[in-house]
Amino acid sequence: MACNPLQRVKRSVFDYRRADFDGLRAHLQTLSLEALVTDNGGINQDWSD
Repeated sequence: MACNPLQRVKRSVFDYRRADFDGLRAHLQTLSLEALVTDNGGINQDWSD
């Protein structure tokens, strides 16, 4: 009885050691979250905008 080999699954592997966390922190400090979040009660809409 012969069997077929499993297909390889493509996946992403992130290398966080090479990340620019200082740049990320600096960018997050410049964001105005009050402008991004609305009072319409729809958090899903706020995340998709």
